[in-house]
Amino acid sequence: MRLKFTWMLTLFMALVFQSSFAQQKTVTGTITDQDGLPLPGANILVKGTTRGQQSDFDGNYSIQVSVGQVLVFSYIGQLTVERTVGAANVINVQLLQDAEVLDEVVVLGYGTKSVAKVSAAVSSVSSEQIEQVPIASFEQILQGRAPGLEIRSGNGAPGSAARVRIRGSASINGNNDPLYIIDGVPVDENSFASFNPNDFENVSVLKDAQASSLYGSRAAAGVIVITTKKGRKGQKTQFSYRSQIGFSEVPEPNFEVLSARQFLELGRTIGANNLSDAEIDQQVAAAPRNLRDEVFRTGTTLSQEFSARGGSENISYFASANYFEQEGIVIGSELQRLTTRLNLDIQASERLKFGINTSLGFSRRDFLVNNAGVNLNNPVLVPFIANPLVNVRNDDGTFNTGDGLSFLAPNVVERTQTGINESEEFKLVASGYLNYKFTDFLSFNYTLGVDFEDDFDVFATNPNSEFGRDATPGNAGNQQETSRRDTRIVSTAQLKYEDTFAEKHYVTASGFVEYIKGFFRSSTFQGFGIEPELFGFANSITPGTTDNGLIPTVGGVTTENGLFSVFGTAGYEYDGKYGIDVSLRNDKSSRFAPTENSATFYSVAGRWNVDREKFLDNAEWITSLKLRASFGTSGNEQSIGDFQFLPNLGRTLFQGENVLVQGAVANEGIRWEFTEQFNVGVDFGFLNNRISGSVDYYNRETSDLIIPFNLPAAFGDNSVNANAGSLVNKGFEIAVSGDVWRSEDAVLTVFGNIAFNDNEVTDLGQVDQFEQGTSVIRVGERLGSHFVTEFAGVNPSNGEPLYRDLDGNITNVFSDAFRRTGFGSSEPEYTGGFGLNFRWKGFEVSSLFSFVGGFFRFNNVSFFTENFNFFNAGLNQDVRLLDVFQNPGDITDIPAPQFQRQFSSQDIEDASFLRFRNLTVGYNVSGKVLERLSLTGLRIYVQGVNLATWTKFRGFDPEDNNNISSFEFPNPRQFTLGLDLNF
Repeated sequence: MRLKFTWMLTLFMALVFQSSFAQQKTVTGTITDQDGLPLPGANILVKGTTRGQQSDFDGNYSIQVSVGQVLVFSYIGQLTVERTVGAANVINVQLLQDAEVLDEVVVLGYGTKSVAKVSAAVSSVSSEQIEQVPIASFEQILQGRAPGLEIRSGNGAPGSAARVRIRGSASINGNNDPLYIIDGVPVDENSFASFNPNDFENVSVLKDAQASSLYGSRAAAGVIVITTKKGRKGQKTQFSYRSQIGFSEVPEPNFEVLSARQFLELGRTIGANNLSDAEIDQQVAAAPRNLRDEVFRTGTTLSQEFSARGGSENISYFASANYFEQEGIVIGSELQRLTTRLNLDIQASERLKFGINTSLGFSRRDFLVNNAGVNLNNPVLVPFIANPLVNVRNDDGTFNTGDGLSFLAPNVVERTQTGINESEEFKLVASGYLNYKFTDFLSFNYTLGVDFEDDFDVFATNPNSEFGRDATPGNAGNQQETSRRDTRIVSTAQLKYEDTFAEKHYVTASGFVEYIKGFFRSSTFQGFGIEPELFGFANSITPGTTDNGLIPTVGGVTTENGLFSVFGTAGYEYDGKYGIDVSLRNDKSSRFAPTENSATFYSVAGRWNVDREKFLDNAEWITSLKLRASFGTSGNEQSIGDFQFLPNLGRTLFQGENVLVQGAVANEGIRWEFTEQFNVGVDFGFLNNRISGSVDYYNRETSDLIIPFNLPAAFGDNSVNANAGSLVNKGFEIAVSGDVWRSEDAVLTVFGNIAFNDNEVTDLGQVDQFEQGTSVIRVGERLGSHFVTEFAGVNPSNGEPLYRDLDGNITNVFSDAFRRTGFGSSEPEYTGGFGLNFRWKGFEVSSLFSFVGGFFRFNNVSFFTENFNFFNAGLNQDVRLLDVFQNPGDITDIPAPQFQRQFSSQDIEDASFLRFRNLTVGYNVSGKVLERLSLTGLRIYVQGVNLATWTKFRGFDPEDNNNISSFEFPNPRQFTLGLDLNF
């Protein structure tokens, strides 16, 4: 009986305890950091389950939990804390900084390193800095974010690629674009329009030899390594929905053209017409109101995105889908993009981990500004240079087309609005990896990746348009279609050893074998005699016969290349204070002849973590202080094309027959362009990292530059390349960030960076200089140095233009023999950016400015809009022509109209600029509202891009990516409204 009672009591007590532990209740609290500031996005997990939440922007959380269960609080860079749930309904937690975890944020070549252990010059850009910027081209989002990274937009068309330079240009004729790596896969630098930047977790700019040397023959111009977002193990799935809508508008140009009245009155002033005031009034009344409305518009931007992120104990995942659509500010320009991503990581066992990273993107661009530049087919030019008296449309709305320059505007606008210029791109970047740990100190890692791109372009002229009626042969339009397929496969195997001895000696070494194979194929055809009813389709083309003469033109390219590499790294660290890293890589490339296809690159770097020395134990204001130095080499494999070491045959017509002729000359002696770089720097953090930054000095010398030398016509090629040049880039980089104000509710952070680059050509082999358009490549000068005759003003006695000869004497004779340098360069002397981030409770404000200095461009716009030759041909001009010389004694820089306008230094202008790049104002909704809405985050914001530009340059935009401004598609001013939901 007693035993039975005991069992009954035991069962009763068990039920009581079970009931007690099963009681659910709501626990709330605030999570803060070591300074008492709230931590938004901190993870709260019920231990032993997958249930969890994230703290809101103010660090608040709310979670359903049972008494006795354990809550695990974690945040990147902070020590994890566990709390057992008891009677209290409020659990506030302070997470202290974990230096080791915090440091694991820098992504380098083929791996990661803690900040304290990095001995290279690396700048990192986080996802928070690049997310939700309504620019289709990812590169432009990086402007002003990292010292030494110069980015200039090619034009403002949606999805257009930008010019990117790291520490200046490293080559004269070779590729100067950095190498881009996404999740271990090298990708094409011109295809970022098919990626979603919101998927990127971190961007690392590798600048010195130690950081980039591991990429050997591809790293002379620097490396940009991108890692995409990953899941989080043991975290409940976090769903996010992001929506953005906005508009873009045409910026005001820094020049003004003549109104219809001014156009007529100027003609009367110079004797081009003898109209009376009444006749001028009559023509002005009939003039078109605004030509800009026929070309420019207010564009729209729309973005919709859904993502999921989370994981269990052994699996983590990130998935996203995004639709992005943007109209350009020029009618006929548009980008549509659809992207998806799935990243999956699986911990199969204690020793085996594997995963995949996949990105699928499809983009379609409509871009009818096919002939940018100062030419009569550029619609951007039309509103400014077209005759202001000619209406684009007739009274019935049809285009007022016809022959002659006076009808320039109607012809080009008609082509813009009726023609086709479309480009479709399918982009797949995928990689899979496997990591196996043989022991605690020996592991194997294998990665297989692919960058696949399939493009299809259509350019067609409507047969019913003025351009279509002028098309030959057939006088009935034309259609050209081009297909391109570019595939690159990379296979990388790594064996890694790392171990620590006697608690102070850390050793690591890795050996790699890598093979990259590229395949490229393209085909193109152009047909004529377009059937209007089928316009836009391939079957609209009339089949060509010998009778109708509508024979299509066809062409294509097939090539492939390969790169086989063996390389290794090794590192040693003592007591966390001193470290040394070395690397050695050998590349063999199919681009070069067998006798020249192998090259070896190396790097060596050291660091001293001064803050860990005992003599600084009492210097509590020093949080971190590190000195580092590096030296190494890299190359430029893309300085030449494929198979240039072999002789090529070409085909031509001779007396009506196809014959083979000598093509490119065999060039078996061509070698790699070779770069050596020295870097010394210091990284610092003071007052618990309230002030942090870095300073670097570098010297990069490039030798064996490929220079073209002219050949006699008998060789069948105009020139042959030779390794004969060298140049140097050297300079300083400074980056500083500081929390100038911290309180419990607010933080104000200001940041800035600046980079100075001194570029000089030091050798050109057998010559001292050669010309490149309006610039000259000359020993002792910067790349991009302008090379023109100096304009010396206007003779006040007779209005003729004056020039200076090479001896500095003023003359009225213009001669190309007087051309010289001294008018600046299109390679800027310094670049940078600055801004601030402010947060007060749920409100946030962030801003970014970027600047470029010591930057001069040839303003081709002024040559064509301050030229009486074009005015007399019926084209509009700049209002500056109203200051034309008329009478002796006039002081002006506009010569009398009878004198020929010449290309001279008059058209070279200081294009240095300061641009208000970005302003974002947002509000993060508080925890109580989120709880009612069953959300973990809600953010509303407005954003402005390219809000203002300050410059002396009188072209459309000082930022264009070439040395000559010529009516490129301008960068728009953009405004967007956004909504972010987390649940």
